[in-house]
Amino acid sequence: AKRYKLAERVLLDPLSELGADVNGKVFGFGIPPSLGLGLASADGRNSAVEIDRLITGSENLVLPQYGAPHAKFGKDLVESAGGLDRLLIQYRLYFAYVKHLWAMEDCENALGRLSSLSNVVDLVSHCQHVDDQSLRVSCWLKLGEWKMAGSLSPGSRFSEETKVEVLSAFRRATASDAKG
Repeated sequence: AKRYKLAERVLLDPLSELGADVNGKVFGFGIPPSLGLGLASADGRNSAVEIDRLITGSENLVLPQYGAPHAKFGKDLVESAGGLDRLLIQYRLYFAYVKHLWAMEDCENALGRLSSLSNVVDLVSHCQHVDDQSLRVSCWLKLGEWKMAGSLSPGSRFSEETKVEVLSAFRRATASDAKG
């Protein structure tokens, strides 16, 4: 328990010093639904068709199409963090914190936080033209990995919804640029 608290403090104290709210918009909480961020899901559609679209469709059909509202939201995040470099530092620290939560078996919390982080890092990477895409890619890959790990018990199969979410996360990770 002592090591857990120490590790948590090592990750959270610098975020606090940077003025970051771990439950705030900077990390994807309270994002207006009108921005339409998130993973693709079958949502009642034919999952086989959705899976085929994720695998074979062009990026324009699969990935978010960011516009002026997204750019304004991303700019506001950068300004609230005190600049793009400070925001990216916060994202890296927070990503480490989320991985720590997963390691401490707080998996549901970690998965929700990573999902939110992946969306906001994706948006900022695209709208602020971030050159280094490694964090964006890492977030989406880890999200897909954790969705698989959290959905599969020995002897079971993935649900159609999980298949679509995992493929969507992996597709977002492997997009050729920050457009998704």
